[in-house]
Amino acid sequence: MVDLSIVLLAGGEATRLRGKLFLDVGGIAMVARVHRNLSGRYPTYLACDALGAPDLRRILDAPIIVDRWMRRGPLSGILSAMDEIATHWVFVAPGDAPFLDASFVDRLAAYTVEEVEAIVPRRAVGGRSMIEPLVAIYSRSAFLREGLPLFAAGVGSPRPVIERLRTRYVDVHDELPFINVNTPQEYERICAMLP
Repeated sequence: MVDLSIVLLAGGEATRLRGKLFLDVGGIAMVARVHRNLSGRYPTYLACDALGAPDLRRILDAPIIVDRWMRRGPLSGILSAMDEIATHWVFVAPGDAPFLDASFVDRLAAYTVEEVEAIVPRRAVGGRSMIEPLVAIYSRSAFLREGLPLFAAGVGSPRPVIERLRTRYVDVHDELPFINVNTPQEYERICAMLP
């Protein structure tokens, strides 16, 4: 088995849909559904800001890593979590992707080899190629090595970090793992997709 942990990003301001992680998706809160879908095989952690931690603790019995830096983008949560855990590989996942599951983690984990520092999904969207840095696997030490200096320089996104890593892009043709919720319309769409 791959030496891997999962970090579920459950921070952020959600300005377009406040409280989205706690919206009902198939009878449970969205973040609880994502956690359930991903956990079991690998240790799974929640990364969030200090304000969100109490609400997450009320609905999930899972280890929580509080972001060291507030309101600094997803890179803050990723770096905070990676600094706390010890596995070689880390799968980063958004807390608002209700169709993402452990089989997708296993699919990417199959590409973990010594020469690679990141395994990032790539898919075609509207005729162009798009990477998915928040649904990817990273070498913890390599990500910290490259990410901390960029973060100190004001970067909040993992994309510039990926550019500095030895990255393996994996073409994915299924949209389902990447469907997330940012607006009321997207929430209605995922509810309509549930069985």
